[in-house]
Amino acid sequence: MSDHRTEIREAAKQVVENTDDRLRLFFDDDGEEEQGPIFQELKISEKYEKFCEVASGGMKTIYSVYDRHADRTIAMAQLHKDSPYEQIEPFLREARLTARLDHPNIIKIHDIGLDGVEQPYFTMDLKTGENLCQILKEENRSLSDLLVIYLKVCDAVSYAHSRGVIHLDLKPSNIQIGAYGEVVVCDWGLGKIIDDEVFSDEEISSSDLLNDKTLHGKIKGTPGYMAPEQITDKVGDKNNTTDCYSLGVILYKILCGKNAFAGNLESVLMTTLGGDFKPPSRHCKVPERLESVCLKAMSTKQEDRYQTVEDLQKDIVAWRDGYLTSAEDFTFYKALMLLIKRNKMISATILCAVIFISLSTVLFISRVNEAKNEAIESKIVAEGSEKKALELAEKYRLEKEESERRGKTSSPKFHNQAIVSWRNNKIGKVEELINEAIDLDPENRAAVELKARFLSSVYRYKDAIKFIENNFYKNDRLNKKTALSRLYNFALQYQNSSTKTDDQKIEIIREAFKVFGHGNFSDDYVYSLMSTDFELDKQLKLCRQLLKIFNPQVNKINFHFNEETGHLNISGNPKLTWINCLNNFPVNSIDMSFIGIKHTNGIRNTPALEVDASHSAIQRFSLDYGSKLKKLNLSYSNVNNIESLPRALQKLDISHTPVKELNILERFGLMCELTIHEGQFKIAQLALFPEKIKVLIK
Repeated sequence: MSDHRTEIREAAKQVVENTDDRLRLFFDDDGEEEQGPIFQELKISEKYEKFCEVASGGMKTIYSVYDRHADRTIAMAQLHKDSPYEQIEPFLREARLTARLDHPNIIKIHDIGLDGVEQPYFTMDLKTGENLCQILKEENRSLSDLLVIYLKVCDAVSYAHSRGVIHLDLKPSNIQIGAYGEVVVCDWGLGKIIDDEVFSDEEISSSDLLNDKTLHGKIKGTPGYMAPEQITDKVGDKNNTTDCYSLGVILYKILCGKNAFAGNLESVLMTTLGGDFKPPSRHCKVPERLESVCLKAMSTKQEDRYQTVEDLQKDIVAWRDGYLTSAEDFTFYKALMLLIKRNKMISATILCAVIFISLSTVLFISRVNEAKNEAIESKIVAEGSEKKALELAEKYRLEKEESERRGKTSSPKFHNQAIVSWRNNKIGKVEELINEAIDLDPENRAAVELKARFLSSVYRYKDAIKFIENNFYKNDRLNKKTALSRLYNFALQYQNSSTKTDDQKIEIIREAFKVFGHGNFSDDYVYSLMSTDFELDKQLKLCRQLLKIFNPQVNKINFHFNEETGHLNISGNPKLTWINCLNNFPVNSIDMSFIGIKHTNGIRNTPALEVDASHSAIQRFSLDYGSKLKKLNLSYSNVNNIESLPRALQKLDISHTPVKELNILERFGLMCELTIHEGQFKIAQLALFPEKIKVLIK
């Protein structure tokens, strides 16, 4: 134990030594950068006046300003005049990120721009009231009132996580409570985007916050509220559980009014890394079961914490409503006591009945010869007590059934998440999500079949065989006509085959295509194979091999990739109908004109900025939500609907296509050029086009 404490102390000292007196290592020295794209897009706005400073700290100042256009007073954030040049773009990114989080418990951003001297600013709601730090100092606040505020904070953080964003600086001073009970989570400057399916993969870093105790640089956060992984700063460690830890520290302060970690900077960091803090009950009397929830959220190891904010919320609500929480050890006695507390009237009635029966029995034995009427009365009372006992047992059974029903409702969500993760090359999470779906509902046949397919696609044939036998051979034999039966036989055939090399895996895919043809089972092997981070040359080789396997009708496939420009040319392949192997391909532009595919689902996670799909058989063009596609040519194709196109699109050519409706153009906020053919749209339709879009007719 002594050696372990010494290691923790040395780790904390290494973080704070060699600083400008204390904190030099906490700051990155990234050098000057040219102003980014957000700065270049903004124009000077002069619609604000009556500036009045309301708060200042760190690197920015908050003013109350009068908005002449909207005739209202709002808040404006500006960098200090002496702020470093490189702080401008992160300041604007903070504003953009917060603006994308549309939730009642997250501060609303109204405007982002540059003032007359090209200094950045953003405006937001002007909130009155107190922050949670001030609220906790009031003695008349009940635990019930504070938990209402806390659950609203959890709602905001849970919503941000669903959008792929984590806060990384949750603390009482960043939680604003209005005069009428409204709760707002502020200061998303350290927010990190961890899900590139919704946002870009770039981290919003080095943004300033209105708190001079917040650390920036290599380590970002507030000492005492940071999770251990924020101090060690290992790449990839910060995730949803990091915010769950900070929420646990906030709950700690709500319970006992004390900070979990106190002392100088080195001491706070050391005790955070070691998890060396006093339980809330050491400071004052707190609910034991709620303390268990707090301690679970503050676990030093990420795997021991709540994995989602929703799980933390469920336990808080369960405690409030008198149910068991996941942080407690289940015992029948504890469950029974909680059931009695939730049903005090019925429980009191039963207890009285039991006492009465006991006394009656004693009296009956001592007075055997008592009147017959007394015996009948005792029997009636006993029957009534039995009825109420049965009612209580029935209620307990219904509650158990309700718990099982909730599991079945949640199971499909994990099943769908597993499919999305698999198709987007996040193969490491697939089996975990499938197992969660099966645990919640063992009768979810789609999830059971998906696991069998997954085990086979990663060449774990023996596991797949055993799993299929356990789940599909329990009561009757597997239907030999189903695809799953063919998968079982395929696994039996290749269970002893070697799959160590790429060539061996390619041969497995070739045989799978012969057995299953196009569809899920063949695609499974491709998704698993292409999830590996190959060198470019190997990836090109595999793509060519897979294209030949799945397009046997094509004698020679045009497939050329220019490494210098990042341009991929697969044009001139009218018989090419399958391109799923292009998932995660590192291209800047794609020429896919004159090809025979009808859907583009095979192009996922590609950074392509330009695509030429003219004269193709494509009927539906779609890319991932976070695609950066800017220029798209669909002329002379079969596309008849553009609803699924990326919103970042700037130039679009739909001339000589069946597209006749453009009532969704307002979705493409960055579009500046649209090409159509003469007579494609009525004059009335053209009149409704946004003025910023230049229309070309050919």
